[in-house]
Amino acid sequence: MPAPAVSRPAAPVVAPRPATGGSEVSKRLETLRQGDMAKALELGKKHIDALPAQRWTIRLEIANLPSTLKNAVEAFPGKEPDLFIAPIKLKGGKTAYQLFLGDYASKADAERAAKAVPSFFLEGGQRPRPYQINAIPAQ
Repeated sequence: MPAPAVSRPAAPVVAPRPATGGSEVSKRLETLRQGDMAKALELGKKHIDALPAQRWTIRLEIANLPSTLKNAVEAFPGKEPDLFIAPIKLKGGKTAYQLFLGDYASKADAERAAKAVPSFFLEGGQRPRPYQINAIPAQ
């Protein structure tokens, strides 16, 4: 009798950085590196709108400063992580940036991937958290 198939956890969507950027992931990362938050928000919204509502992602952090997001991109040295941002309204009416990673088929896949994020995203009490695309807060 053959052995049962083993289900492997989905890894974060990370690919080697191409020599010339042209992909949507590359464009999103470059806008974050440059601190162009208006463009990064536009690209993030476009990406979220293109994802099926029942898919999952991981919110890595909530940031107030573009420099924090640039540092987050650099937490994946030599890789091109599938990062995107969305705005969130904080108490008092201030807007901050939610940073998300990846596109996962299930909550379980996202939870497994969240355990493998760089330690940068665990500092200061941050805890990566899975969100279903249709439940991303206050976009």
